Amino acid sequence: MAYSILLERSAREELHEAQEGYGTDFREATEQWLHRLATEAETRDYELSADLVEWAESVLGTAPSSWGHSWRRWLSSRFGDQLRALLTLARKRCPPWELRTSVERFTVLGFFPAEVLVHFEVDHVDKRVIFRQFLGLPGQEGSVE
Repeated sequence: MAYSILLERSAREELHEAQEGYGTDFREATEQWLHRLATEAETRDYELSADLVEWAESVLGTAPSSWGHSWRRWLSSRFGDQLRALLTLARKRCPPWELRTSVERFTVLGFFPAEVLVHFEVDHVDKRVIFRQFLGLPGQEGSVE
């Protein structure tokens, strides 16, 4: 079963606005990127994304621990979800929930470059990828065009 793709409301609105304003090619390219990230998350063969916690901790100069997010999430989960998380841990030998980040370069409207960063969560328990935030989308406030 393929991992499903979900977008938080604000991320969905920002992505939709950029896709509407910058044409079919940009829409198709971003959709393909998100599908590649979901496939990568399912197989755990990470090439397009990095562990967000490890990346942030390397920038801050602290010891990396990608298990912290899973531990906090496990503690706040219902009992049934905790059991499913333990099964996921045993089967996949990875944290049940991972925070990741990825950057992709696009050519928008055939001539200007855009570098888009996305932060997302991989939920191995419910087999989904939740895109939380996009930065650098064409037309997005604060993006460089």
